[in-house]
Amino acid sequence: MKKNYIELITEVDKNGEVKDKKVYVTPGFIPFSKLIEASTVLESVEEKSEMEGLQEMLKVVCDLYNNQFTPEELKNGLHAPDAIETLQAQIEFISTGKVSEENQAKLKEILK
Repeated sequence: MKKNYIELITEVDKNGEVKDKKVYVTPGFIPFSKLIEASTVLESVEEKSEMEGLQEMLKVVCDLYNNQFTPEELKNGLHAPDAIETLQAQIEFISTGKVSEENQAKLKEILK
């Protein structure tokens, strides 16, 4: 079964340098019902403000990972310049199963 991962920064020093990060792997089985729920939530995002939509995306990604982390941990653990792209890639994974080549290679290392 396909898996994906997300890496969140958990500690930064006073100079803004990463001191620690944690890797989370998707569950081995993601029920189709999660995709349906995520699709329903994300469809409703179009009617909401950009910030409300972002909050919904955070919740969807947390749910995808069976709430191994909270939306707050997700917000604080993503590097701002990459955050939206990372969230979109996670949502794309649940809807298409697509995992980037870079993530596939890193996942092989993680799962050893």
